[in-house]
Order: sequence, then C-alpha cells, then structure tokens
Amino acid sequence: MHPAASRGFPGRKPCGFTLVELLIVLSVLIALTAIGVPALTTMKSRAEGAQCREHLRAWGIAIGSYAADHDGMVHWEQWHPISNQPKKCSPYVPYWTGGTTTGESLDLHLKQRCCPAVKWNKDEGGNGPVSYAMIQPAGVSKVGLTAWTEQGRSSDYPLAKVTKPTRFILMIDATGNGGTVSNATDFQTKVKPLTEAGPQLRHKHSVNALMADFSIRTMTWDEIESDLGQWTKF
Repeated sequence: MHPAASRGFPGRKPCGFTLVELLIVLSVLIALTAIGVPALTTMKSRAEGAQCREHLRAWGIAIGSYAADHDGMVHWEQWHPISNQPKKCSPYVPYWTGGTTTGESLDLHLKQRCCPAVKWNKDEGGNGPVSYAMIQPAGVSKVGLTAWTEQGRSSDYPLAKVTKPTRFILMIDATGNGGTVSNATDFQTKVKPLTEAGPQLRHKHSVNALMADFSIRTMTWDEIESDLGQWTKF
C-alpha cells in the first residue's frame, strides 16, 4: 500500500468553502447591495424627472400648435375628472393623436397628463391619475370640462396677453389628482407637498413646470414661494 493511503491522503485539499470564506462573500454582497440600491433609486428618479420634462415639452408643442390654429388663444381646462369621452377631453387631443379619440391613441393622450413617477392605471370609466395641472390665469373664471365646445371655446385666453412669459406657468407637475392651480392657497396645498416631504414627494424637492415661453423649469419651493402671486399673472 502506498504510504499516502494509510494517512488518509493528507496532500489532497478539502472541497467547498470554509465558514470564514462564506462570511467574507456575504459581507461583500451586503456592502454592494447597500451601495447599489440607493444608486439605482437615484438613477430611476433622474430618469423619471427627465421623462417628466419631456412630457411637459411635448405639451408645450401641443399648446403652441393649438394657439397657432386659434388666433393665438390658449385653452385652459379644469382637468379633474377626465373621461374617455371625446367631448370631455381637452381640445388638445388632435395635437397628440391626429384627431383620434379612442383606443391606444386616447390612452397615450391621457398618460401624457401624468408624471412618469405616478403609476398610471386606466379604470373602467377610462380615467387615469392626472398629476399635471394647468394654471388658471388670474382673472379667468373656472370652466368645467363640459363647457368647452367646438364652436364656443369659452375658456380660451390670449397667449399674447402674458406680459412676462418666462414667469407665467402654463402647466406644472403639481398634484396627485388633477385639478387646477390658481392662487397662493393652491400652490401651498398642491405644489409645496411635492417639494418638501411626504408621500407625494417625486422629484427630489422640486417640481417641473412649463412656462408661457414654452421653456421647462425645474423649481424648488423656495423659488416658487418667493412670489406666489406672480406665477398666475398675465
């Protein structure tokens, strides 16, 4: 018999990991997870913010196109609630869908009223969450969805009347359920929660806004609060 056989093959290394090696591997995995998860969350938040700004930029194109076809007038809508019925959708539908107000084309239009950071689910009535609020200009009376008709756009107002387009908000990513922003109270109750803290916080203490010159601004609450009255004034 070979001498090594009587000694149980002492020259052969044992198979598998030792307890110490397993603990080291687990420690490395835990450390990588602790580093990677916040980074992925930050990347997702930035991507959603960028997509939100693209949504608003596209709305700027639609609103500008509408104004070009209607003697420089811009249509203001009270967006809550919304429906899949064409007459109850905004007149901007044709500028999104080429005039189609059913099926996937309409769904696309409705989704574009919602920040990408808000999960969009169409219910049985065709509704979905609305997080973009059109600013009600100071001096313009509130008009419900059913008040708009093809012949009488009673809630139109002239874009040329805006004297400071870089400081007038057409649309803002402000709410969790649609509606309007028309005064300091609305800013306090709808915009501030998205820039401070709480369950609605979406864009790292800021909100995105479409200005009347069709530029996109990312605004903190301090910037908005500096003059709450200016954002809705012509």
